[in-house]
Amino acid sequence: MNICGIIAEYNPMHLGHAYQIEQAMKKTSAEGNILIMSGNFVQRGEPAIIDKYTRADAAIQCGIDLVVELPVYFSTASAEYFAFHAVNILDATGVVTHLNFGSESGDIHTIKKMADFLSDEPIGYKHLLNLRLKEGHSFPAARQKAIADYNRHHDLFAVDVLGTLTAPNNILGIEYLKALNRLNSNIKPTTVKRIGADYHSNDASLSIPSATSIRQHLAAKQPTSALESRMPTPSFLGLKQQIDCGMGPVYMEDLYPFIRHRLLTEPAATLRTYTDVTEGLENRLAKAAVSCYDYTSFIDCVSTKRYTGTRISRALLHLFLGHKKEHFQKYHNSMAPYLKVLALNENGQQILRQIKKKNETLPIIVNNRQGYKSLDPIQQACFLEDLNSTLLYNQIINTKYTTAPTNEYQTRIIPV
Repeated sequence: MNICGIIAEYNPMHLGHAYQIEQAMKKTSAEGNILIMSGNFVQRGEPAIIDKYTRADAAIQCGIDLVVELPVYFSTASAEYFAFHAVNILDATGVVTHLNFGSESGDIHTIKKMADFLSDEPIGYKHLLNLRLKEGHSFPAARQKAIADYNRHHDLFAVDVLGTLTAPNNILGIEYLKALNRLNSNIKPTTVKRIGADYHSNDASLSIPSATSIRQHLAAKQPTSALESRMPTPSFLGLKQQIDCGMGPVYMEDLYPFIRHRLLTEPAATLRTYTDVTEGLENRLAKAAVSCYDYTSFIDCVSTKRYTGTRISRALLHLFLGHKKEHFQKYHNSMAPYLKVLALNENGQQILRQIKKKNETLPIIVNNRQGYKSLDPIQQACFLEDLNSTLLYNQIINTKYTTAPTNEYQTRIIPV
């Protein structure tokens, strides 16, 4: 029985996502699927615009069978860690036969060739990468330039293959395949060519807009109704309901006052203990906090060629969530996977039964209180971070909209 794994954030789900689910099932001849989804905070270093349970429910209604949450320490990490731990969960289930992801390339062989190269980095490439980093480039830019430098002498890749490193979905796809290599996994990777607007597109009027443009449309306080024909119906209705009842949207601007308070009150020695605050970045952040009264001006002030806006945003989110480097390393190096179920249907229930047969030691959390007891100490600590992140997310909603979200311990997972 083929089970297809998908990794996504659905922030929010758009028509391109629904298309990928449909095509993934056809391409892999799958009889079921599992989605690994970011919770209330996402990989670009932002809060999700609406909560994880609403997004998970929409995913189920759009063709997903089982939604599992990616722990917040990894959902907010850089692409390499985000991809590795999502793939690690899929591999741990023992039932996933295929991994499918959307890509700008649409060519799994091109993506695989680049992933194989980066899985076994030649010494010459590492030297070139260090040189480019010393020039002050961000890691993604330095990597792209170093591979191009290396390729001029070794002629490994065609120009179009080098171009895969410039597109965000291709980059994640490469990291997924690197993770499969590292885990020596039997899961077969497949890809679907992305349709609709470019990942970074700001135009929400397109027939298939990007998630970025949908978020920006809402941030500009444009009518929600304009999105109805441009999103899958369950995703649009879930989004509209949450907005109508004062449960969203949530943006990084809403977190900034709390982040700024921390930057202004904590010493540099403490700031540098947070994840992604490196190379003296703590001083730059603290200095900017003195004069920047809003998030946008702060990002503009701090960003450089080396420190991209996304990199800065992730560092700020880690500050807000209290994510320390030592804890991240502990979870990354030592923690075995567990499944935190966000939503499922009847087929998802069947898949859970198969997982239990394949891997009897894999903890599966449906009820938070009972599931917590099945975890080892490191898993418990990580899971508490997930619960605490939801409390903080709900606090932001309460501060912004004066509504009182449901406590996660009161959330029941009912098959759709």
